[in-house]
Amino acid sequence: MSLARAASAFIERRPNATTVAAAMARGAAGDACAQHAEDAPWDARRCATFMAWSTGVAFALDRYVYSHLFARWWPRNCFRNVLKATAADNIIITPCLYFPCFYAWEAVCEGNEMRSAAERYRAEAVVQLPMTWAFWIPANVVTFSIAPHLRTVWSGAAGTLYVGLLSYVAHAYR
Repeated sequence: MSLARAASAFIERRPNATTVAAAMARGAAGDACAQHAEDAPWDARRCATFMAWSTGVAFALDRYVYSHLFARWWPRNCFRNVLKATAADNIIITPCLYFPCFYAWEAVCEGNEMRSAAERYRAEAVVQLPMTWAFWIPANVVTFSIAPHLRTVWSGAAGTLYVGLLSYVAHAYR
Protein backbone atom coordinates (compact mmCIF):
# COMPACT_ATOMS: atom_id res chain seq x y z
CA MET A 1 0.00 0.00 0.00
CA SER A 2 1.37 3.41 -0.94
CA LEU A 3 1.96 6.11 1.64
CA ALA A 4 -0.86 8.25 0.17
CA ARG A 5 -3.34 5.37 0.36
CA ALA A 6 -2.25 4.52 3.90
CA ALA A 7 -2.69 8.15 4.97
CA SER A 8 -6.10 8.31 3.30
CA ALA A 9 -7.19 5.10 5.04
CA PHE A 10 -5.95 6.42 8.40
CA ILE A 11 -7.92 9.66 7.94
CA GLU A 12 -11.03 7.73 6.94
CA ARG A 13 -10.77 5.41 10.00
CA ARG A 14 -10.02 8.20 12.50
CA PRO A 15 -11.99 11.25 11.39
CA ASN A 16 -12.31 12.85 14.83
CA ALA A 17 -8.63 12.54 15.70
CA THR A 18 -7.50 13.88 12.34
CA THR A 19 -10.03 16.72 12.55
CA VAL A 20 -8.71 17.79 15.96
CA ALA A 21 -5.08 17.50 14.83
CA ALA A 22 -5.66 19.49 11.64
CA ALA A 23 -7.68 22.14 13.49
CA MET A 24 -5.19 22.60 16.31
CA ALA A 25 -2.33 22.88 13.83
CA ARG A 26 -4.34 25.38 11.79
CA GLY A 27 -5.06 27.59 14.78
CA ALA A 28 -1.65 27.38 16.43
CA ALA A 29 0.57 27.65 13.37
CA GLY A 30 -1.58 30.25 11.66
CA ASP A 31 -1.74 32.57 14.65
CA ALA A 32 1.93 31.99 15.53
CA CYS A 33 2.89 33.13 12.03
CA ALA A 34 0.65 36.18 12.34
CA GLN A 35 2.04 37.12 15.74
CA HIS A 36 5.56 36.76 14.39
CA ALA A 37 4.72 38.92 11.37
CA GLU A 38 3.30 41.57 13.70
CA ASP A 39 6.56 41.52 15.66
CA ALA A 40 4.51 41.49 18.85
CA PRO A 41 5.23 39.68 22.10
CA TRP A 42 3.84 36.15 22.16
CA ASP A 43 0.19 36.07 23.27
CA ALA A 44 -0.67 32.52 24.35
CA ARG A 45 -4.31 33.46 25.09
CA ARG A 46 -4.74 34.79 21.55
CA CYS A 47 -3.22 31.59 20.12
CA ALA A 48 -5.52 29.44 22.27
CA THR A 49 -8.47 31.49 21.02
CA PHE A 50 -7.55 30.74 17.41
CA MET A 51 -6.97 27.06 18.21
CA ALA A 52 -10.43 26.78 19.79
CA TRP A 53 -12.01 28.70 16.92
CA SER A 54 -10.29 26.48 14.34
CA THR A 55 -11.49 23.33 16.11
CA GLY A 56 -15.10 24.50 16.05
CA VAL A 57 -14.83 25.45 12.39
CA ALA A 58 -13.21 22.11 11.51
CA PHE A 59 -16.04 20.09 13.03
CA ALA A 60 -18.93 22.32 11.95
CA LEU A 61 -17.85 23.36 8.46
CA ASP A 62 -15.06 21.06 7.29
CA ARG A 63 -16.50 17.81 8.65
CA TYR A 64 -20.24 18.37 8.60
CA VAL A 65 -20.96 20.89 5.85
CA TYR A 66 -18.15 20.23 3.36
CA SER A 67 -17.57 16.52 3.89
CA HIS A 68 -21.18 15.43 4.42
CA LEU A 69 -23.74 17.95 3.19
CA PHE A 70 -21.85 19.33 0.19
CA ALA A 71 -20.71 15.83 -0.79
CA ARG A 72 -24.37 14.78 -0.84
CA TRP A 73 -25.72 17.92 -2.55
CA TRP A 74 -22.91 18.34 -5.07
CA PRO A 75 -20.99 15.09 -5.62
CA ARG A 76 -17.57 15.56 -7.16
CA ASN A 77 -18.57 13.65 -10.29
CA CYS A 78 -18.51 16.82 -12.42
CA PHE A 79 -16.71 20.16 -12.34
CA ARG A 80 -20.04 22.03 -12.31
CA ASN A 81 -20.74 20.58 -8.84
CA VAL A 82 -17.29 21.66 -7.64
CA LEU A 83 -18.10 25.19 -8.80
CA LYS A 84 -21.54 25.11 -7.13
CA ALA A 85 -20.03 24.06 -3.80
CA THR A 86 -17.30 26.70 -4.15
CA ALA A 87 -19.89 29.39 -4.89
CA ALA A 88 -22.12 28.32 -1.97
CA ASP A 89 -19.19 28.50 0.42
CA ASN A 90 -17.85 31.84 -0.77
CA ILE A 91 -21.12 33.66 -1.44
CA ILE A 92 -23.30 32.38 1.42
CA ILE A 93 -21.39 30.54 4.15
CA THR A 94 -18.33 32.77 4.44
CA PRO A 95 -19.90 36.25 4.51
CA CYS A 96 -23.18 35.28 6.21
CA LEU A 97 -22.08 32.59 8.68
CA TYR A 98 -18.31 32.24 9.07
CA PHE A 99 -17.38 35.90 9.54
CA PRO A 100 -20.30 36.92 11.78
CA CYS A 101 -19.51 33.92 14.00
CA PHE A 102 -15.78 34.71 13.92
CA TYR A 103 -16.27 38.29 15.06
CA ALA A 104 -18.82 37.23 17.70
CA TRP A 105 -16.35 34.60 18.99
CA GLU A 106 -13.59 37.16 19.20
CA ALA A 107 -15.87 39.62 21.01
CA VAL A 108 -16.87 37.01 23.59
CA CYS A 109 -13.23 35.96 24.14
CA GLU A 110 -12.20 39.59 24.63
CA GLY A 111 -15.19 40.54 26.78
CA ASN A 112 -16.64 42.96 24.21
CA GLU A 113 -20.26 43.53 23.25
CA MET A 114 -21.83 41.87 20.23
CA ARG A 115 -22.58 45.31 18.79
CA SER A 116 -18.85 46.02 18.63
CA ALA A 117 -18.34 42.69 16.83
CA ALA A 118 -20.90 43.63 14.18
CA GLU A 119 -19.34 47.07 13.78
CA ARG A 120 -15.86 45.57 13.40
CA TYR A 121 -17.06 43.08 10.79
CA ARG A 122 -18.79 45.84 8.85
CA ALA A 123 -15.62 47.95 8.92
CA GLU A 124 -13.20 45.12 8.14
CA ALA A 125 -15.31 43.25 5.56
CA VAL A 126 -13.93 45.40 2.76
CA VAL A 127 -10.49 43.93 3.51
CA GLN A 128 -11.51 40.51 4.87
CA LEU A 129 -13.84 39.33 2.12
CA PRO A 130 -11.62 40.05 -0.92
CA MET A 131 -8.64 38.47 0.88
CA THR A 132 -10.79 35.48 1.80
CA TRP A 133 -12.14 35.03 -1.71
CA ALA A 134 -8.68 35.40 -3.27
CA PHE A 135 -7.47 32.59 -1.02
CA TRP A 136 -10.47 30.27 -0.67
CA ILE A 137 -11.97 30.27 -4.16
CA PRO A 138 -8.94 28.43 -5.61
CA ALA A 139 -8.51 26.40 -2.40
CA ASN A 140 -12.19 25.38 -2.47
CA VAL A 141 -11.88 24.15 -6.03
CA VAL A 142 -9.34 21.68 -4.64
CA THR A 143 -11.45 21.02 -1.51
CA PHE A 144 -14.54 20.03 -3.45
CA SER A 145 -12.57 18.05 -6.05
CA ILE A 146 -11.06 15.59 -3.55
CA ALA A 147 -12.67 12.69 -1.69
CA PRO A 148 -14.99 13.95 1.06
CA HIS A 149 -13.09 12.21 3.88
CA LEU A 150 -9.93 14.14 2.91
CA ARG A 151 -11.57 17.56 2.93
CA THR A 152 -11.09 18.21 6.65
CA VAL A 153 -7.35 17.54 6.56
CA TRP A 154 -6.89 19.50 3.32
CA SER A 155 -8.89 22.41 4.73
CA GLY A 156 -6.74 22.25 7.86
CA ALA A 157 -3.56 22.46 5.84
CA ALA A 158 -4.83 25.28 3.60
CA GLY A 159 -6.48 26.93 6.57
CA THR A 160 -3.18 27.15 8.44
CA LEU A 161 -1.98 29.76 6.01
CA TYR A 162 -5.38 31.41 5.90
CA VAL A 163 -5.67 31.70 9.71
CA GLY A 164 -2.31 33.45 9.70
CA LEU A 165 -3.67 35.96 7.20
CA LEU A 166 -6.97 36.30 9.06
CA SER A 167 -5.29 36.77 12.42
CA TYR A 168 -2.87 39.30 11.02
CA VAL A 169 -5.57 41.34 9.30
CA ALA A 170 -7.97 41.13 12.26
CA HIS A 171 -5.30 42.45 14.63
CA ALA A 172 -3.81 45.01 12.24
CA TYR A 173 -6.71 47.37 12.95
CA ARG A 174 -5.83 47.72 16.62
